[in-house]
Amino acid sequence: MQITAVALFSLISSVLAHITIIEPTGNSAYQSPSTFRITWENGGFPDATPVTFELADASQGANKVTPVGVTLSSNATVGLLQTTATVPAGVASNPKYCVRAAIKGDTGFLYYFSPTFAIGTTAGSAPAAGGSSSNSSSTTAAATAIKTSSSSRFQAVGGAVVMALALLV
Repeated sequence: MQITAVALFSLISSVLAHITIIEPTGNSAYQSPSTFRITWENGGFPDATPVTFELADASQGANKVTPVGVTLSSNATVGLLQTTATVPAGVASNPKYCVRAAIKGDTGFLYYFSPTFAIGTTAGSAPAAGGSSSNSSSTTAAATAIKTSSSSRFQAVGGAVVMALALLV
């Protein structure tokens, strides 16, 4: 079996594809009900890829982000780069919520997380943390989940590239 350079590029691109949620930020605080904007950067998904945004509790520590059953937006595509969401009435106060983005992959869902933000409390009680760990010195559940996901994906890519290169030779 021979793999072409185009197939190899396609394989690497699909494994490395990601989004980075940049808003809401760790300095954000919202009341219930209120409307806010979710913005993100697309790191390689086709623009038409559907993405769903959910509200999640990030107060339980690293890798314990739990959806709270509130879908913030279910009609967005990755290429839009922003959507408007509403925190519905009745959402409990919590200084550490995050937005969880869900994108259906080939073998299940891929999840990406925003920095933590507050609902029903002041922004000062919600420490800033990045969905992209490169610019954040503190580690939260959201940031750690991103690190774990990225590191696993890069390890998978490394193995795929080595295998693909061996087949090309």
